[in-house]
Amino acid sequence: MKKNYPHERAVARRSLFKRGGWLISALILCIAAHGQSEADIHTRTVTLGFTQERLFDALLLLEQRSGFQLVFPSEPVNAAHLIDLPEEERTVAVTLQLILRETGLGFRQSGKTIVLYPENRQNNLPVNQTKVTVRGTVTDEKGEPLPGAVVMPKEESGINGTVTDLDGKFILSDLPADGILLISFVGYETQEVAINGATAPLYILLRPGVQLLEEVVVTGYQSIARGKVTGAVSTVDADALQERYTTNIISNLEGRVAGLVTDGEKITIRGAGSLYAGNNPLVVVDGLPIEGSWQDLNPYDIESVTVLKDAAATAMYGSRASAGIIVINTKKPRQTDRVSVDVQANFTIHQKRNLDYADNFYMTPAQQVDAEADYYKYRYITEETAVNNRVSFRDNTLNKNRPFSPIQYAYYRLGENLVTESEVNQLLGELRQNNYAKEYAEHLLRNQIVQQYNVAVRNMTDRYQSNLVFNYKHDNSGYINENDNRFTIFYKGEYRMARWLNLSFGVNSILQNGHYSSYDGWLNKAKDPFSEFAYSRLINDDGSYADHSRFSNGLFEDDPAFRPSHYNALEEMGYDQTRYDRQSSRYNGGLLFYLMEGLTAQAQFIYESERSNNSRFSEAESYLMRMMRNAYTRRSGDNWEYMIPETGGRLVTENRKGDYWTTRGQLNYSRLIAEKHAIDLLAGLEFRETRHKGTRSLLMGYDDQLQTQNTANLDLVELRAWQTNPYYYDMNTISFFSLIENGMGLIPEEWHRFASGYGNVTYTYNKKYNLFGSFRKDYADVYGLNSKYRGKPLWSAGASWVISDEPFMEATGCVNYLKLRTSYGITGNIVPNVTSIMVATTNIPVNTWTQQPRAQITRPANPFLTWEKTATSNLGVDFGLLNTRLRGAIDFYYKRADDVYALKTLEPTTGFSNMWMNMASLYNKGVELDLTYDWFSSGGDRNRLTWSTNLTMAYNHNEITYIESLAKTAGDLAGDYRYREGSPISAMWSYRFGGLTDEGQRTFLDQDGTQLTGNQISGRDVDAVIFSGQRDPKITMGMINTFRYKGFSLSAMAVYYGKNHMRSLQEGTLSSPAGAYNPEPMRSYLLDAWRPDHTDTTVPGIFQYDRSSTTDGAGAYNFLDIYVQPADFIKIRNIVLGYDLPAAWKVKGGLQNATLRFQIDNLPPLWKKNRIGVDPETGGISRPASFILGLTLNF
Repeated sequence: MKKNYPHERAVARRSLFKRGGWLISALILCIAAHGQSEADIHTRTVTLGFTQERLFDALLLLEQRSGFQLVFPSEPVNAAHLIDLPEEERTVAVTLQLILRETGLGFRQSGKTIVLYPENRQNNLPVNQTKVTVRGTVTDEKGEPLPGAVVMPKEESGINGTVTDLDGKFILSDLPADGILLISFVGYETQEVAINGATAPLYILLRPGVQLLEEVVVTGYQSIARGKVTGAVSTVDADALQERYTTNIISNLEGRVAGLVTDGEKITIRGAGSLYAGNNPLVVVDGLPIEGSWQDLNPYDIESVTVLKDAAATAMYGSRASAGIIVINTKKPRQTDRVSVDVQANFTIHQKRNLDYADNFYMTPAQQVDAEADYYKYRYITEETAVNNRVSFRDNTLNKNRPFSPIQYAYYRLGENLVTESEVNQLLGELRQNNYAKEYAEHLLRNQIVQQYNVAVRNMTDRYQSNLVFNYKHDNSGYINENDNRFTIFYKGEYRMARWLNLSFGVNSILQNGHYSSYDGWLNKAKDPFSEFAYSRLINDDGSYADHSRFSNGLFEDDPAFRPSHYNALEEMGYDQTRYDRQSSRYNGGLLFYLMEGLTAQAQFIYESERSNNSRFSEAESYLMRMMRNAYTRRSGDNWEYMIPETGGRLVTENRKGDYWTTRGQLNYSRLIAEKHAIDLLAGLEFRETRHKGTRSLLMGYDDQLQTQNTANLDLVELRAWQTNPYYYDMNTISFFSLIENGMGLIPEEWHRFASGYGNVTYTYNKKYNLFGSFRKDYADVYGLNSKYRGKPLWSAGASWVISDEPFMEATGCVNYLKLRTSYGITGNIVPNVTSIMVATTNIPVNTWTQQPRAQITRPANPFLTWEKTATSNLGVDFGLLNTRLRGAIDFYYKRADDVYALKTLEPTTGFSNMWMNMASLYNKGVELDLTYDWFSSGGDRNRLTWSTNLTMAYNHNEITYIESLAKTAGDLAGDYRYREGSPISAMWSYRFGGLTDEGQRTFLDQDGTQLTGNQISGRDVDAVIFSGQRDPKITMGMINTFRYKGFSLSAMAVYYGKNHMRSLQEGTLSSPAGAYNPEPMRSYLLDAWRPDHTDTTVPGIFQYDRSSTTDGAGAYNFLDIYVQPADFIKIRNIVLGYDLPAAWKVKGGLQNATLRFQIDNLPPLWKKNRIGVDPETGGISRPASFILGLTLNF
């Protein structure tokens, strides 16, 4: 029986590519530095046997089993030699002799490399020819040594050849002085170098050849040669990923993958393809999709990232493929019988956040003091109704214990003759000198520091592969009393259990914990530096906490029944904290069976477990607890009665639990027939389950030190019925729902199951013509109401043509590689939390009168609901020109999505206002370009300059072609992401600005040019609103320039985002200064507000000149066209300066590589198109820059 092990072939082929150890760790040097004896082909044994095996495959299997690297000429090895060899244990030398008999090939050992050479060529060198000894170094285009490169005389192919050592060096004696050397390495173009009587060492640079364009592409379901790929894919390897440091892998793809756009946690590939479904791509790790976050992936442990874009590449993933696929492969050992240790350390320090008021588009403290003083002087002193105004302030604010600003109170007292004008002016002078944000930055902020360390230990033998990775990350978040700690341990192993069976298994576990100051935007705004008056203080001159009051004025707190109402952000940072613990684990395993020649069976399983615990503890002295205590204090006769515990704090704990698994069974068949017909087939079944749920619990009167609580004595019915405290500011109803009821209960369980059957086939003729087809049918329980719609058939087809291999292309010497490809296919999409069955919720308050639980039907059943469908067409060209100095790809695509989820308006008699239906459609079309050009090369000389440029460009046009617009009035449509036929998904709809009236009132224009107020315009027809562009960029570009010289490297990445818009600095109005209920600095544009003596402005009048706050509608001014700005920008994302230590500096005991890097991230924009000076990515001031110092060691 003919024996053939395709998996070993694949591993062996990969082992023929660039070798060498990478990244070493002084921490674990003892593991790697133990003595290892030089392997000998005459002593090492292997067990092999063949029946009618091809010579090429036999040699590959011998390489895998022996641990030696075999280097051989392609022509005689690829000839039709078939090997018969009984299976038994022999030395490597004897095995080679038996394999190579009758082939005309000999061999010799050079360290860990075995060189095969033709024995029948004679040395025709004249006897009296001058001979020399040649020394040299072989490197790649980056100046990295190429160990194992073959160096042979061109005219003499006997044993007088050699291979380079680990440093890429070689030495050859007895060569003709006028001879020529042939230098080759798998995956690189063979170079001819004239000896020319060389007396100085030669430096030889090998460039990537066509073979690199034929690298293996990993799709998750299979690994296939790039030459056979018909779809649009982009691959980023580990070398490129390690050029710059990012805390997550997705950020490292920006600028490297055309068509991939990142915006925080939002990721899109080729635009958004759905209105309500998630548009983030599916992430696949080591062959299986994961449910966890891509932010949990260890950026140091990634060998390659492949982005699948079109249907031919993604259709195998069915209903999860419409948004694209990101396939991630983790690292494996690179050398046999050797322990490698990689160590990386990165230290990042961020600039402090810039809190300057003017830079953040706020008034300075002095400007705010003057603005308020002018108004309150008018309000309480000079206005005709000043006396009545003061009476109203006394009765409705002071006597009702409501808060006020110090300037307001000063002018009230001045009007009441309780202070003098000089005393008021003295107060104003003191307030002008204050700067709350500056104090906040000094006391609450710190430089954010992120430390990340990674240690990886890897080993490989002829039967076993082992990878053990430790990663630790610490982040202090940039605030006091906060930190985040994350520890990750990852193990991946492969074991050759038998000739017919491989076992793979892996465990990835994340332990994360930390704490941060709680923030709810209401009772605790400690993390918001702009939540107090600009002229406030944080710390008094004596070092005590400055008091701020929001829900009382602090003047009437003599009654001991009430707690003090002062608030201080610095104090709250310690009193109100949230702590979290998280455990995330991923377990995977697989079995690979070698059934017969070309046929394998594979079983894979992955299980993910997510457990998290979050607890917010508001201590008894926290502002939240003092305000809750006051709100739930009531008079009972002559005494005060407390409705919540008098002592202790509030502890809210949330526990979440998620369990997810996927299992897959698959058959693979690969066969080469008659040397010209290649067939790759696969078929399989896949099952998946997702399940997550949680609970919330509330403890009142909680004492963390004593471990006591008093929740059982709460009367929840009574607390809910308590609507208003007549002795304190009204906050009771809000308190109950937000602070009590929402702190306990269930997080509803979601449990779904999915099943799929799939298959694909690739046919290749003569290594030039490829045809591809795939089919998949998905089933999901969310569409079970009508059996007709439970399954969704999905398919794709593609073709490619390697034009450069045609005979007519031989004359075009500048074209090294040219491939045309095209594809078409259909993928699907599922909208989360939408099902075909009737949906009801019980997570609503109990019945007010009966106090009984109740449920509410939120959506009617729709038995016709099914998957969204996306059809994608793609036309692309891959190319390599000018000896592959210029290489890249260009793609044109068209994605049409049908059966897209949208809300359908229903007749009111149905009892529902709308329901989900597959009724919308949209499309994306665009072009992508990926170019790399090598401007200068070093020729292998470390001291020479190299310069390469990588450019990515993408254009995407997005449009909704059909939808029922739910907007019936202008007010319904005005805003962003309001869907309408003929517009992009991220469309912006705006009112027309009509100018200011003679009294400074803002007006709007309808479609007829009629001036209206905001209240009036919102009820007009939708035509009163105009299209103002889209928020998502249409054009994205990335450019990376890399320079290398004398071991130094300098890399800079610039990005351009354009043809999109944003809203920023909408000019609101104020009828009075910001109240003490919600104190804040005042926007600087208010300095330009309309006044009778200042009418040339777009800012309406404020304070006594305000005529707009009551007529602007529900924030209608936010959607005026004058506040729409272009969002185009150019930024340098990062600059990286690196240095690779020269070989002479490295420790002979094992250090193979050492690299130092310094990196700068988040530089201010080089250019932005908007007229108001904001950063388009933040809508305000730019993010702080960060500085990164990194060290990489490899043993």
